[in-house]
Amino acid sequence: MKKIFTTTAVLALGALITFACKKSSSSTTTTTTSTTTSTNPTPTMAATYSAGIYSGTASVFTTSLTAVNQYGSQYGIQGSVVSNGQPLTIYLSAAIAGTGTVALGAQGSSNNYAQFIIDPTTTNTVTTTYATGYPTSSPGSGTLTVTDFNTTSRRISGSFSFTAGTASGGMATVTNGSFANVSY
Repeated sequence: MKKIFTTTAVLALGALITFACKKSSSSTTTTTTSTTTSTNPTPTMAATYSAGIYSGTASVFTTSLTAVNQYGSQYGIQGSVVSNGQPLTIYLSAAIAGTGTVALGAQGSSNNYAQFIIDPTTTNTVTTTYATGYPTSSPGSGTLTVTDFNTTSRRISGSFSFTAGTASGGMATVTNGSFANVSY
């Protein structure tokens, strides 16, 4: 009887050990989240210009570069550069509803116009504004071509060129103008 008891005890103990050592089959769920950060493209504006004693080739107008929805479909796009201590600004105003080309003319007769502005400095206290539509005897004009007008990302890109003048007859020429990824 001792042998049966020992065998039964060993079998019982083995089953107990087998049961106690059995690997748990509970399930685990791991959730991994990844965050993608989008980087907005860098806005740019560049142009070649000649206005009186000021001239530049492929100048970068990225100081204060912005586009503003002024009202309705009217947008103002502006960029500035400081060249040899002289602040210079290009300003474009146009009714923009999407991509396409807009003629730039006189400010009063059209809301589509361009300006090349020589801002005052500590030594030059006069602002000189060259605008399309001036001088009246031979008014300047130009074109603005919008190549991308993204209402989701609120960014605008395009190209421009124009001639502009002052009431006293001074002339400015802006060519090879471009702007890209300017937010509005």
